[in-house]
Amino acid sequence: MNPSYLSGRSVSTKPGAIHADGCRRGAPSALQVPDRWHLLKNLSDAFVSILDRFTTTVRTLTRQMNVSTVVSQISETIRAHPEEAQAVVRSASGERRDILFKEALALKAAGHSIQAIATTIGVERKTVRRWFQRGHAPPWKRTVPSRSILVPYTAHLEKRWSEGCRNSRQLWRELLEQGFAGQYGTVWKWVATRQGCSAKPVPSAHVVAPRGRRLARLLLAEDPLSAGQEGLLVPALLEAEPHLAVTLCWLRKMQTLLCKRGDTCTGGDLKALLEEGKTTLLSRLIPALERDAAAIEASLVTPWTTSPVEGQISRLKMIKRTMFGRAGFELLRARVLQPA
Repeated sequence: MNPSYLSGRSVSTKPGAIHADGCRRGAPSALQVPDRWHLLKNLSDAFVSILDRFTTTVRTLTRQMNVSTVVSQISETIRAHPEEAQAVVRSASGERRDILFKEALALKAAGHSIQAIATTIGVERKTVRRWFQRGHAPPWKRTVPSRSILVPYTAHLEKRWSEGCRNSRQLWRELLEQGFAGQYGTVWKWVATRQGCSAKPVPSAHVVAPRGRRLARLLLAEDPLSAGQEGLLVPALLEAEPHLAVTLCWLRKMQTLLCKRGDTCTGGDLKALLEEGKTTLLSRLIPALERDAAAIEASLVTPWTTSPVEGQISRLKMIKRTMFGRAGFELLRARVLQPA
C-alpha cells in the first residue's frame, strides 16, 4: 500500500514520495496498492485549485445571465399584463411631454417663433401651437372603467377568502343571500383573478457566481442543467474557456477509469490517459502519477483495496476517543486487540 494516497495529500508532495520509497525498501517484494478514493480526491482537489483562474470569466458570464433573465422576466410581465405595461409607458410619456412643454414656454418667453420652438424640442409645429392654445400639454385620454357589480360585496369576499374559502359557487350562494343580482361567472372570475394574485411567489432567478468546490461540483455533474438556472453557466463557461473544457473531459475519463472494475481495466488505458493529461491544466500531476503508475495499475487490475485498513484506522480512532484521553496505551492496546 502506498501511504502517499492514504494520507489524503496530493500525490506530488514529498512526504508521500518518501513513504512510498520506504515501502519499496522495507518490503521490496510487496505489491503497493493505492486507495482509489484518495486518488479521486487528489484529482478533485487539484481541479478545484485551478478553477480560481476563471473567476473573472465566471463572474462575467453570471452577470450576463442575470441581465438576460431580468430582460426576459420584464418581457414576460409585459406579455402577461399588457394593461399595466401600457400604463407605465403612458406615465413616462406624460412626464416627458410636461418637460417639453416647460421648455417650449421658456423658448417662447425668449422670443422664439413656434417653428423654431418645434425644431428645438423635436415635435410638430401644430403640436406646439395646440399646447399654447390649451395652456398645457394634454394628458392621455383614459377611459374610466365601469363600476363592478361586486364592489358592494368585496369586503365579504375578502373576509371569506382570508378564512380559506376558495369555492366560487359557495361564495356566489352567500352573495345571493345578501342581495347580489349577478351571475355565477362574475364571482368565478373574481376567484380566478384572486388565485392568480395569491400564487406562490416566484423564487428569484438571480444567480450568484459559483466558486471553488461549488463550481467544481457543477462542472462534474452528469447533468448540469438539472441544477436549474445555475446549470446554464456550464456550457457558456466551457465555450468561453476551451482549455478548461479539455481538462474537464480528461478528468471525467480518469474518474471513469478509476471507478471501473478490474476485469475491464488495462495498464494501457492508464498510460494513454496520463499521456493525454500532459496537455491539460492538470499537467503538473502527471509526473507524480507516472512515478506511481505501477501502484495505480495494481489498484485497477487486482481485487486488493485499502478499505480494510481504513476501517481499522477508523475503529482505532473511535476506541481512543471513547476513552476521552483518560487511559494509557496499555488499555488502548488491550481494547484494540481483544478477541472478537
